[in-house]
Amino acid sequence: MNEPEQHILTEYMEGNREVQEHIWNTERRRTRNRIWFIALAFLAADLLALGMANLLTGPALLASLLVPGLLLAIGFWALAHPLPAIITVTVLVLAIFGYQFYRYGWSSLLSGLLMKGLLAGLLIAGWKSAREAEAARRQIGT
Repeated sequence: MNEPEQHILTEYMEGNREVQEHIWNTERRRTRNRIWFIALAFLAADLLALGMANLLTGPALLASLLVPGLLLAIGFWALAHPLPAIITVTVLVLAIFGYQFYRYGWSSLLSGLLMKGLLAGLLIAGWKSAREAEAARRQIGT
């Protein structure tokens, strides 16, 4: 390979690496943000339910912060490992819905459909971003 061809190939590889690094940075932040929106949705739903039931007390508020706090921490973890983070969030959300079904029966499937739809949309978007981030990381080679 002569010198000009090697120079063009080197420029292409450096440009591709920059693009993949940009995709990696953007998509892992998007994954984190979607996990944080899921945490916010859980917090808002809990506060709304507690307010409607007139049960806004200190212990109830602390209990309502448990899942959003865990999701907040997972969101930080998503910056380094987006795919395992979104897998963890998906398992957590499914476990919560499974527990609700076990505890309250079939009526729990229909209650909160708007919330469940919002969470499903955020999880799907999070999975898409996490997969794109992982693909970019493989291209970079880190």
